[in-house]
Amino acid sequence: MHRLLRPLSLSLFVGLVLYCLPSLRAMTQESAAGEPARTRSYTLTTGDTLHGTILESEGDRVRLKLKILGGSSERWYEISHFQPKSQVRLKHEMVADGDVLAQLAVAEFAADLGLYDQARVELKRCAYMAKESEAPQSEQFKDRAVALTVKLLQDHCNRGEIAAARAGVTRILAKHGEALTQEQQSLLLHTVEFGAEKHQAAKDAKRRSKEDAKLTAEREKKLAPIHKHIDQGKALRRSGLLKSRQYGAARRELSRAIDHFDDALEEIEKIRKDHPDDPVMSAELDAAFEEAKGMWQDTLLSRSSLALANGQFNDAMEGVNTILADSPHQEQALAMRGRIEVAQNDWGW
Repeated sequence: MHRLLRPLSLSLFVGLVLYCLPSLRAMTQESAAGEPARTRSYTLTTGDTLHGTILESEGDRVRLKLKILGGSSERWYEISHFQPKSQVRLKHEMVADGDVLAQLAVAEFAADLGLYDQARVELKRCAYMAKESEAPQSEQFKDRAVALTVKLLQDHCNRGEIAAARAGVTRILAKHGEALTQEQQSLLLHTVEFGAEKHQAAKDAKRRSKEDAKLTAEREKKLAPIHKHIDQGKALRRSGLLKSRQYGAARRELSRAIDHFDDALEEIEKIRKDHPDDPVMSAELDAAFEEAKGMWQDTLLSRSSLALANGQFNDAMEGVNTILADSPHQEQALAMRGRIEVAQNDWGW
């Protein structure tokens, strides 16, 4: 995979990881390197919890000053003798102030243990440290950061958090598309769309496992126009995002994608009226509606994000308001509206 990941600017690296957590300032205040040592809790594999501070480290060992019965003692421990979350916390505390490469290693370590939420926290801290240092980072460092970002996107998809993964990629392409090669853009899009398709296929297989083959074939024939519109919409959405450097062309492709998702939603309602008492068809239509509606909203947000990146605030707000008209509490749309309003104020609108 690294052969696809070419040199990236520092600002792009920061942009790649900023979607992971909402509050950079709060996180860094809580865990900034170089702060005075504080007593923390670490849990051993035996289940026992230790309360202490790190005095020094040596390879994969750490010396802790422990609080015991009102007093204290000092002891060396192998990091592997602690539970995974505590291992990450220990490595986090051992990172020297400003050592960006060591902090990236902590994020990678957390991901290797399957602790993806902790990996997002550690990668966010790494982005902050890189930005604060203002020093150029090696290309190997940047490639590793992007590879880890891809792994975190895959985790979103595995957990069914498709909207969060798509929103993250859209923001990356809208803000930093010019710094990415076509291969890199395709890699990010493929990561999310492959994960989304895999997640959807698993849901479909579970739902259809007990159906009669003949009935399934008849039902699929009726559903075919819906799936065709959805597939065409997906292809146009992908094409539009890959043209993020050309705003006019990208907007046209995304608008055409939105039309296909609209057509799919209309077809769903038409078939639903023709089969009011078919529970299996209703389940199929519900699944198709969920996918089409989700893609419709995501594509509107993608178009708004591209418009925002190009200073087209009215165009950006139009797509957001289209979503909020039917779904006033849609989280991604509300967040996008906030970003548009902030940008308008910055531009003096």
